[in-house]
Amino acid sequence: MSLLSRPIFLRDYNELNVDSRDGTGTSTSFSITLNSAISVRELSLLEAEIPITWYNVRSTNNKFDFDDGTVRAVTITASNYTASTLATALQTGLNASGTGLTFTVTYSTSTYKYTIAATGAFSMPFLTGVNAATTIALVLGFTATDHASSASQVSDNVADLIGDHYVYLKCTSITGVNEGIISSNATDTGILARIPVNGNSGDVIIYTAQKERPTLIYNGTAVSTLAFTLTYRNNTTIDNNGMKISFKLGLYT
Repeated sequence: MSLLSRPIFLRDYNELNVDSRDGTGTSTSFSITLNSAISVRELSLLEAEIPITWYNVRSTNNKFDFDDGTVRAVTITASNYTASTLATALQTGLNASGTGLTFTVTYSTSTYKYTIAATGAFSMPFLTGVNAATTIALVLGFTATDHASSASQVSDNVADLIGDHYVYLKCTSITGVNEGIISSNATDTGILARIPVNGNSGDVIIYTAQKERPTLIYNGTAVSTLAFTLTYRNNTTIDNNGMKISFKLGLYT
């Protein structure tokens, strides 16, 4: 049923302040227990405060596979990197990998691309390598494809150390949902809001809804627990390294 054609009910309106410190779970995937069960019909995000403390290189994108005649892998320590500190970390890892080659990794401030050069040829199996699912290729500006053997590899595109430009706040605990926000990624469901990442690492996102409208329409089932998750666009839960989030919801019951 569309938002415009649904029947009008006499409903109660409440606002619910949520702080992940009051929940059970992690700071970005948690549940809260209400004082009493409520029959939720409409739910929307009004405000949110989210610290930007997740890393641009993390366990899901920190592997560099290469082949110099032997298949090898470098793991970059999860952290928040600048273009130059990432170049140093990758170069250090490559030269400590047991290869007989000497690597130099540089970043161009004019093209925003990396050049990975060595004293001999090497390939980069970003698609078929053992760590394809957690490759750092996209961060470095390489496409997630296998790159042929060469003594010098240059990024296909500009490097992306900015990372995710938005995040999703989701409510995952209530069934019978008619979603107001639909993602092009089928794994992303239960979306309360798409929140722009409009700051730098260490800043706090201060989000205010631009217009007041329900995001999730429910069947009125009574619930005493609500579960929330903060995710990237592919339904991967964000690890913001223990920093708590808070937000305010509007509920029609």
